[in-house]
Amino acid sequence: MRPLALLADPIFRAVEREFYAYSCNLHHLETLEDRRSDLAVLRSPSEFRERVDTGGAYSDPIWQYIEAQEGLEEEIARYRLRVRPILHMLDHLGESRPDLVRMFDLKYRRQMSWIAVEGEMAVSERTRKRLRHSLVVCGARFL
Repeated sequence: MRPLALLADPIFRAVEREFYAYSCNLHHLETLEDRRSDLAVLRSPSEFRERVDTGGAYSDPIWQYIEAQEGLEEEIARYRLRVRPILHMLDHLGESRPDLVRMFDLKYRRQMSWIAVEGEMAVSERTRKRLRHSLVVCGARFL
């Protein structure tokens, strides 16, 4: 028996959840990177004189910028950890198994029903289940 040939049901479902969330996570990552590039350091020179007692938190604009930048960087890093493994998997599969890439696109990006996926790919239900299992096993290796 091959390693990872039979995935435990919770692992199978966790990998598929990541597949279903991929498009949303990719969009959110792009939005965060846009927000980071649009983050303004200062709005006006008068902000250097406007300090408020915040109970230990920073109130000057430079520190506010740094805190906002660090927060965005942490969130971007979290989303990259979720998106990049799937991108690498799709690149790897694009060279060796384009049928799995097509299945990923139809089911997890376009969110078509399994019956519609079978029709688009012109495969039987049994073949579709085998391809789905291969795709999730590959995803588990990359994730």
